[in-house]
Amino acid sequence: MTKLLDALFFSEKRKNLVLFLRDGAKNLTEIKDSLDVKAPAIIPQIRILEEKKIIIQKGKEYFLTDIGQILVDNYMYPIVDTLDLVENNQQFFNIHDLSIIPKTLLKQLHKLKGCRVDQVDPQNMYEPHRLFIENLSSSKQIKGVTPIFNPSYPGLFLQLAKQEKEIILILTPEVYQRTEAEYHNLVKEFLDLNNTQMFIFNDKLNLAMIVTDNYFSFTPFFKDGSYDSQRNLIGTESSIISWGTKFFNYLLNNSNKI
Repeated sequence: MTKLLDALFFSEKRKNLVLFLRDGAKNLTEIKDSLDVKAPAIIPQIRILEEKKIIIQKGKEYFLTDIGQILVDNYMYPIVDTLDLVENNQQFFNIHDLSIIPKTLLKQLHKLKGCRVDQVDPQNMYEPHRLFIENLSSSKQIKGVTPIFNPSYPGLFLQLAKQEKEIILILTPEVYQRTEAEYHNLVKEFLDLNNTQMFIFNDKLNLAMIVTDNYFSFTPFFKDGSYDSQRNLIGTESSIISWGTKFFNYLLNNSNKI
Protein backbone atom coordinates (compact mmCIF):
# COMPACT_ATOMS: atom_id res chain seq x y z
CA MET A 1 0.00 0.00 0.00
CA THR A 2 2.79 2.44 0.94
CA LYS A 3 4.54 1.79 -2.37
CA LEU A 4 1.36 2.56 -4.30
CA LEU A 5 0.81 5.76 -2.32
CA ASP A 6 4.39 6.77 -3.04
CA ALA A 7 3.86 6.12 -6.73
CA LEU A 8 0.66 8.18 -6.87
CA PHE A 9 1.28 11.06 -4.49
CA PHE A 10 4.97 11.54 -3.74
CA SER A 11 5.82 12.97 -7.13
CA GLU A 12 4.00 15.98 -8.57
CA LYS A 13 4.76 14.76 -12.10
CA ARG A 14 3.31 11.28 -11.44
CA LYS A 15 0.26 12.71 -9.70
CA ASN A 16 -0.45 15.11 -12.57
CA LEU A 17 0.12 12.36 -15.12
CA VAL A 18 -2.37 9.87 -13.70
CA LEU A 19 -4.96 12.62 -13.25
CA PHE A 20 -4.39 13.65 -16.87
CA LEU A 21 -4.93 10.05 -18.04
CA ARG A 22 -8.16 9.72 -16.06
CA ASP A 23 -10.33 10.71 -19.01
CA GLY A 24 -8.59 8.58 -21.62
CA ALA A 25 -5.41 7.59 -23.45
CA LYS A 26 -2.79 10.16 -24.35
CA ASN A 27 0.41 10.03 -26.37
CA LEU A 28 3.76 11.36 -25.18
CA THR A 29 3.42 14.64 -27.05
CA GLU A 30 0.03 15.33 -25.44
CA ILE A 31 1.45 14.46 -22.04
CA LYS A 32 4.46 16.74 -22.46
CA ASP A 33 2.37 19.65 -23.75
CA SER A 34 -0.35 19.37 -21.11
CA LEU A 35 1.98 18.90 -18.14
CA ASP A 36 4.61 21.30 -19.52
CA VAL A 37 7.45 18.81 -19.09
CA LYS A 38 10.24 17.48 -21.29
CA ALA A 39 10.61 13.82 -22.19
CA PRO A 40 13.70 13.19 -19.99
CA ALA A 41 11.72 14.44 -16.97
CA ILE A 42 8.50 12.51 -17.51
CA ILE A 43 9.65 9.19 -19.00
CA PRO A 44 11.25 7.94 -15.73
CA GLN A 45 7.95 8.72 -13.95
CA ILE A 46 6.05 6.78 -16.62
CA ARG A 47 8.31 3.81 -16.06
CA ILE A 48 7.64 3.86 -12.30
CA LEU A 49 3.87 3.91 -12.90
CA GLU A 50 4.18 1.10 -15.44
CA GLU A 51 6.16 -0.96 -12.94
CA LYS A 52 3.38 -0.51 -10.39
CA LYS A 53 0.79 -1.54 -13.02
CA ILE A 54 -0.95 1.83 -12.73
CA ILE A 55 -0.49 2.78 -16.39
CA ILE A 56 0.23 0.75 -19.52
CA GLN A 57 1.51 1.63 -22.98
CA LYS A 58 -0.32 0.42 -26.09
CA GLY A 59 1.30 1.54 -29.31
CA LYS A 60 2.16 5.20 -28.88
CA GLU A 61 -0.48 5.87 -26.22
CA TYR A 62 -0.55 5.53 -22.45
CA PHE A 63 -3.63 4.31 -20.55
CA LEU A 64 -4.58 3.82 -16.95
CA THR A 65 -4.87 0.13 -16.15
CA ASP A 66 -8.12 -1.12 -14.62
CA ILE A 67 -6.53 -0.90 -11.17
CA GLY A 68 -5.09 2.51 -12.01
CA GLN A 69 -8.54 3.77 -13.03
CA ILE A 70 -10.07 2.44 -9.81
CA LEU A 71 -7.39 4.07 -7.65
CA VAL A 72 -7.67 7.41 -9.43
CA ASP A 73 -11.50 7.54 -9.58
CA ASN A 74 -12.24 6.29 -6.07
CA TYR A 75 -9.29 7.44 -4.00
CA MET A 76 -6.90 9.86 -5.63
CA TYR A 77 -9.34 12.18 -7.37
CA PRO A 78 -11.56 12.65 -4.29
CA ILE A 79 -8.52 13.39 -2.10
CA VAL A 80 -7.07 15.90 -4.55
CA ASP A 81 -10.42 17.64 -5.03
CA THR A 82 -11.09 17.76 -1.28
CA LEU A 83 -7.66 19.28 -0.64
CA ASP A 84 -8.26 21.87 -3.38
CA LEU A 85 -11.67 22.74 -1.91
CA VAL A 86 -10.32 23.16 1.61
CA GLU A 87 -7.19 25.06 0.56
CA ASN A 88 -9.20 27.51 -1.55
CA ASN A 89 -11.72 28.11 1.28
CA GLN A 90 -9.63 27.27 4.33
CA GLN A 91 -10.72 30.14 6.54
CA PHE A 92 -14.39 29.33 5.89
CA PHE A 93 -13.95 25.71 6.97
CA ASN A 94 -11.77 26.65 9.94
CA ILE A 95 -14.34 28.96 11.56
CA HIS A 96 -17.59 27.09 10.85
CA ASP A 97 -19.24 24.09 12.53
CA LEU A 98 -19.70 21.21 10.06
CA SER A 99 -21.07 18.70 12.57
CA ILE A 100 -24.60 18.77 11.10
CA ILE A 101 -23.33 17.29 7.82
CA PRO A 102 -23.89 13.50 7.83
CA LYS A 103 -20.78 11.33 7.53
CA THR A 104 -21.84 9.97 4.15
CA LEU A 105 -21.81 13.49 2.70
CA LEU A 106 -18.60 14.49 4.50
CA LYS A 107 -16.96 11.62 2.62
CA GLN A 108 -18.23 13.20 -0.60
CA LEU A 109 -17.01 16.70 0.22
CA HIS A 110 -14.82 16.59 -2.89
CA LYS A 111 -18.00 17.13 -4.95
CA LEU A 112 -18.04 20.71 -3.69
CA LYS A 113 -14.82 21.49 -5.53
CA GLY A 114 -15.46 24.71 -7.43
CA CYS A 115 -17.32 26.33 -4.56
CA ARG A 116 -16.18 29.76 -3.42
CA VAL A 117 -16.99 32.06 -0.53
CA ASP A 118 -19.41 34.89 -1.28
CA GLN A 119 -19.12 37.82 1.13
CA VAL A 120 -22.28 39.80 1.93
CA ASP A 121 -22.19 43.46 2.93
CA PRO A 122 -23.00 43.43 6.68
CA GLN A 123 -24.87 46.74 6.31
CA ASN A 124 -27.40 44.94 4.10
CA MET A 125 -27.57 41.62 5.96
CA TYR A 126 -31.39 41.69 6.10
CA GLU A 127 -31.73 42.41 2.39
CA PRO A 128 -31.13 39.48 0.01
CA HIS A 129 -28.25 40.55 -2.20
CA ARG A 130 -28.26 40.73 -5.99
CA LEU A 131 -26.51 37.40 -6.69
CA PHE A 132 -28.93 35.56 -4.39
CA ILE A 133 -32.00 37.13 -6.04
CA GLU A 134 -30.70 36.55 -9.56
CA ASN A 135 -30.11 32.86 -8.95
CA LEU A 136 -33.49 32.28 -7.31
CA SER A 137 -35.26 34.18 -10.09
CA SER A 138 -33.64 32.03 -12.79
CA SER A 139 -34.51 28.73 -11.07
CA LYS A 140 -37.54 26.48 -11.50
CA GLN A 141 -37.12 24.63 -8.19
CA ILE A 142 -36.02 26.19 -4.90
CA LYS A 143 -35.22 24.27 -1.72
CA GLY A 144 -34.40 26.46 1.25
CA VAL A 145 -33.32 25.97 4.85
CA THR A 146 -33.34 28.86 7.30
CA PRO A 147 -32.68 28.92 11.04
CA ILE A 148 -33.09 32.71 11.31
CA PHE A 149 -35.99 35.10 10.89
CA ASN A 150 -35.54 37.48 7.97
CA PRO A 151 -38.39 39.98 7.43
CA SER A 152 -37.75 40.08 3.68
CA TYR A 153 -38.24 36.33 3.16
CA PRO A 154 -42.05 35.96 3.41
CA GLY A 155 -42.69 38.44 0.63
CA LEU A 156 -39.74 37.25 -1.46
CA PHE A 157 -40.70 33.56 -1.43
CA LEU A 158 -44.37 34.31 -2.01
CA GLN A 159 -43.40 36.39 -5.04
CA LEU A 160 -41.23 33.56 -6.36
CA ALA A 161 -43.99 31.01 -5.72
CA LYS A 162 -46.44 33.09 -7.73
CA GLN A 163 -44.05 32.72 -10.65
CA GLU A 164 -44.92 28.98 -10.52
CA LYS A 165 -41.58 27.93 -9.08
CA GLU A 166 -41.62 24.77 -6.97
CA ILE A 167 -40.57 25.78 -3.47
CA ILE A 168 -39.86 23.67 -0.38
CA LEU A 169 -38.78 25.44 2.81
CA ILE A 170 -37.41 23.99 6.06
CA LEU A 171 -37.62 26.26 9.13
CA THR A 172 -37.03 25.98 12.84
CA PRO A 173 -40.12 26.04 15.09
CA GLU A 174 -39.10 29.51 16.34
CA VAL A 175 -38.73 30.96 12.84
CA TYR A 176 -42.05 29.49 11.71
CA GLN A 177 -43.91 30.77 14.78
CA ARG A 178 -42.59 34.29 14.37
CA THR A 179 -43.21 34.31 10.61
CA GLU A 180 -46.74 33.01 11.12
CA ALA A 181 -47.42 35.60 13.83
CA GLU A 182 -46.10 38.60 11.90
CA TYR A 183 -46.93 37.55 8.32
CA HIS A 184 -49.95 35.31 8.76
CA ASN A 185 -51.65 36.31 5.50
CA LEU A 186 -48.47 35.85 3.45
CA VAL A 187 -47.80 32.44 4.99
CA LYS A 188 -51.38 31.32 4.32
CA GLU A 189 -51.26 32.54 0.73
CA PHE A 190 -47.92 30.79 0.24
CA LEU A 191 -49.12 27.46 1.62
CA ASP A 192 -52.40 27.60 -0.33
CA LEU A 193 -50.48 27.39 -3.60
CA ASN A 194 -50.05 23.97 -5.24
CA ASN A 195 -46.31 24.41 -5.82
CA THR A 196 -45.21 25.12 -2.24
CA GLN A 197 -44.40 23.13 0.88
CA MET A 198 -43.12 24.10 4.30
CA PHE A 199 -41.51 21.89 6.96
CA ILE A 200 -40.30 22.20 10.55
CA PHE A 201 -36.93 20.63 11.38
CA ASN A 202 -37.03 18.26 14.34
CA ASP A 203 -33.63 19.05 15.83
CA LYS A 204 -31.14 21.88 16.23
CA LEU A 205 -30.68 23.58 12.87
CA ASN A 206 -27.31 25.30 12.76
CA LEU A 207 -27.07 26.15 9.09
CA ALA A 208 -28.78 28.05 6.30
CA MET A 209 -28.91 26.63 2.77
CA ILE A 210 -30.43 27.15 -0.66
CA VAL A 211 -30.39 24.53 -3.44
CA THR A 212 -31.93 25.22 -6.83
CA ASP A 213 -31.63 23.80 -10.35
CA ASN A 214 -28.39 25.70 -10.88
CA TYR A 215 -27.28 27.29 -7.60
CA PHE A 216 -26.09 26.18 -4.16
CA SER A 217 -25.52 28.37 -1.12
CA PHE A 218 -24.44 26.97 2.24
CA THR A 219 -23.90 28.81 5.53
CA PRO A 220 -23.11 26.71 8.61
CA PHE A 221 -23.01 28.44 11.99
CA PHE A 222 -19.78 29.54 13.61
CA LYS A 223 -18.18 27.05 15.99
CA ASP A 224 -19.43 29.13 18.94
CA GLY A 225 -23.03 28.51 17.81
CA SER A 226 -23.73 31.96 16.35
CA TYR A 227 -25.06 32.65 12.85
CA ASP A 228 -22.72 33.95 10.14
CA SER A 229 -24.63 36.71 8.36
CA GLN A 230 -21.80 37.61 5.98
CA ARG A 231 -20.31 34.48 4.34
CA ASN A 232 -21.88 31.84 2.10
CA LEU A 233 -20.17 28.96 0.33
CA ILE A 234 -21.66 28.99 -3.17
CA GLY A 235 -21.38 26.96 -6.36
CA THR A 236 -23.18 26.18 -9.60
CA GLU A 237 -21.65 22.96 -10.98
CA SER A 238 -23.82 19.85 -11.31
CA SER A 239 -21.82 17.85 -8.74
CA ILE A 240 -22.29 20.69 -6.23
CA ILE A 241 -26.04 20.84 -6.86
CA SER A 242 -26.26 17.05 -6.46
CA TRP A 243 -24.41 17.17 -3.12
CA GLY A 244 -26.61 20.01 -1.89
CA THR A 245 -29.78 18.17 -2.94
CA LYS A 246 -28.73 15.06 -1.00
CA PHE A 247 -28.06 17.20 2.06
CA PHE A 248 -31.42 18.94 1.75
CA ASN A 249 -33.19 15.57 1.46
CA TYR A 250 -31.39 14.38 4.59
CA LEU A 251 -32.74 17.42 6.48
CA LEU A 252 -36.17 16.96 4.92
CA ASN A 253 -36.35 13.37 6.20
CA ASN A 254 -35.88 14.74 9.71
CA SER A 255 -38.61 17.37 9.37
CA ASN A 256 -42.40 17.52 9.77
CA LYS A 257 -44.67 19.02 7.13
CA ILE A 258 -46.86 21.96 8.11
